[in-house]
Order: sequence, then C-alpha cells, then structure tokens
Amino acid sequence: MADYSLEQVPGGWDEAARFYDQHVASFTAKFARDAMDLVGVGPGLRVIDVAAGSGALAMAAAQRGAEVLATDFSRGMADLLEAKAIALGLTNLAVEVMDGQALTVPAASFDRAFSVLGLMFFPDRKKGFSELARVLVPGGKAAVVAWSKPERMRVLGAFQNALWKALPDLALPLRPPPWLPLSEVEAFKKEMLEGGFGHVRSHTVSHVLVFEDPRTAFEWVTGATPALNVMVNKLEAGDLTALRNAFVEDVEAAQGAGPYGFEAEAHIAIGHK
Repeated sequence: MADYSLEQVPGGWDEAARFYDQHVASFTAKFARDAMDLVGVGPGLRVIDVAAGSGALAMAAAQRGAEVLATDFSRGMADLLEAKAIALGLTNLAVEVMDGQALTVPAASFDRAFSVLGLMFFPDRKKGFSELARVLVPGGKAAVVAWSKPERMRVLGAFQNALWKALPDLALPLRPPPWLPLSEVEAFKKEMLEGGFGHVRSHTVSHVLVFEDPRTAFEWVTGATPALNVMVNKLEAGDLTALRNAFVEDVEAAQGAGPYGFEAEAHIAIGHK
C-alpha cells in the first residue's frame, strides 16, 4: 500500500469534516475569495470546485450566480456540504463524491475550475492538474491555491516550537507536507503548465488568523489537519498539558495581550486553457 499521509485518504477528512467546517473554513474562505476575484465568477458561468471540502468556495460561487459542481473524495465532507447547500436553498450547487485525479465529468464542461488547498494534497498532482485542464472549455481558467512554505504558516511554526520546548524526545522533524514542492512559485507554475495549461501566472497572498485566546489557537492548529489531530490525541494527558502550556507561554511572550494574530501565506496559480 502506498505511504500516504492522513490528509491524502478520504477517511482522514471524514473524521475532520465537522471541526474543519466549524473552525477552519471561515479562514480558508478568504483565499477562496481571492481566487474567485482573480479569475472572475458570476451568473452564467459553469464552475467546478475540486477537493471542495466543506464548500467555502463552492457556496460563494453559487451565491454569485454561477452553476457549481463541488467534488470531494471524502464522503463526510460531501455530505456536510450538501446539507449546507440545501439549508441555504442553493439549487445551483450540486455535490458529488469524486477523486480529483479522475473526475467523472466530460471534457470541456466548465468555464472555471478551482481547487483551494485541496489539490496540493493529491498523491499524483500531475493528474489533478491535467483533470482541471481537461474539464475546462477552451479559454477557460483554473485557480489552484496552495500553502507557501510551512514557516509562513505562523501558527504551525508556533506549534512546532512548543513541541521542541515541551516534548523534545517526541519533537522529531514533522513529516514534510505533501504540498512542499508547490511552496516554490516557479515549481508550482511548472507543474500546472505540465498539466496542460497554455499559460500560468501566480500571486502570493496572505491573511491573518486571529484568536482572542492562545488556547483557542492551540486547539485550532491541532484540529485543523487529520495528521496533527491524531498525533495530539495519542499524547498522554500530562504531555498534552505540557505542550499546550508551552504553546500558550510562547505566544503570550511574543505577542503580549490579545487578540493574537498569525499570518498565513498562500500561492494562487491561475492557469489559462
């Protein structure tokens, strides 16, 4: 069996879906809005959102009047998104479980294609990029968002520092994230070009994640991805307390009184079919 991380298998996100939607999606939605603004989304456009998660982009695109298909390989994420779409009365948003590396939709079906912090986890990113290109009409545009270097995700850096401080015996270097190659802009553009796009441009954007309490920030970072959630849940109670305390102490020492802000940087690659 391939050595995939929890972020690369459906079950990892099935378990994380509700936490992600309640605590993470409102922040990643900021990058989704950037991506939509960069390629333009509005009435009459056919949009596909690949690895849509709990639907930050898909719902916003539908609210802008586009006809949207949201896909995700996680049944938990898809079910959650479908329930939200029904509750909001978004009849122009359809949700289907699909592998973004092998989309079961015809070629040249969409005017815009997106993957916000999703395709970056694919075991075969080349297939992911080529599928986005395949389903676009000639002249269509795709926007793919991926995190920049891990150290530009400040809350993750704060967690890593606390881990080294509180639990040095456990603080082996974290497994390199699957998206690491995309943190280099030229490599990101090259992969998208090799996927079948005729022209690619990129933008680097950042937003600030804000918390009133550093303890809330700790819960956020340890619940935001399946891998970190599993790691933290395996800790003994005393070790978890020590790690949390180290994180809180470091954040308060660095930022003083709240609110507490953590900048996160991402690259948005825009591909033209």
